[in-house]
Amino acid sequence: MTADDRAAFGALMFMLGDTFGEPVTDIRIEAYFSALSDLHVESVLGAGQRAIRECRFFPRPVELRELVTGSGDDAAELAWNEVRRLVRRVGYMGSPTFPDEPTRRAALEIYGGWVALCSSLPCEGPELLGARKAFIANYKAYASRERREQELLPPAVTLKQLNAIRSEHP
Repeated sequence: MTADDRAAFGALMFMLGDTFGEPVTDIRIEAYFSALSDLHVESVLGAGQRAIRECRFFPRPVELRELVTGSGDDAAELAWNEVRRLVRRVGYMGSPTFPDEPTRRAALEIYGGWVALCSSLPCEGPELLGARKAFIANYKAYASRERREQELLPPAVTLKQLNAIRSEHP
């Protein structure tokens, strides 16, 4: 979102506040805007509409984000399905192209490499469930690490800006 999106975002926040009976302050709007600023305004506005339909309580920023991007469980499940498709489509003789780094690392870690994965991944039964569980745990860990590394960028709101907001709203 950009500064031009603040009015539409503020209107969404007040609509959420009225719907859920929660107070909406300028500080709350600023905190939510900062937490969601990396997303497109259309996606956030759509998530707000979904929250009105699907949530029981005023949504936290992480809940709005999950309405836009899906949860970590959703991403891990989609990645697991993609790995199984790659095994069937590419096979052990080929060289797969993974959709992202967490998927690549989690897939290759299950059995130690692509050829071993293709040769050893069971087609069904409890062994397949065990491989899925191991993949999902590894995927979540690698995806979390990747997010933390990206978050090392400077915060959107500085301490000086936050203190200025506080002084305006005693």
